[in-house]
Amino acid sequence: MIKPLYNYLVLEELKPSETLETNGLVLQEKVNMDLPALAKVIDMGPDCKPVVNVGDTVLVQRHLFNETIVDKKEYIIGKDEALVAIYTK
Repeated sequence: MIKPLYNYLVLEELKPSETLETNGLVLQEKVNMDLPALAKVIDMGPDCKPVVNVGDTVLVQRHLFNETIVDKKEYIIGKDEALVAIYTK
């Protein structure tokens, strides 16, 4: 497991959902690095602002996060100031 330092967050990016086209084909949406992405907060560094909690779904500025793979799982890591919003259903 990754334990972030300072004000860094470890997130698991939620992959874009599949979309069903009118002709019946299922296509994966393209990931645009310029658009914000939805991610789940996995862990937080000790200096993170208490705005989010572990388990929250957040909207992040994707281009400000770094990708890493640990134990065959993909994570993105970045500073808490790159958060855009908390997503609620």
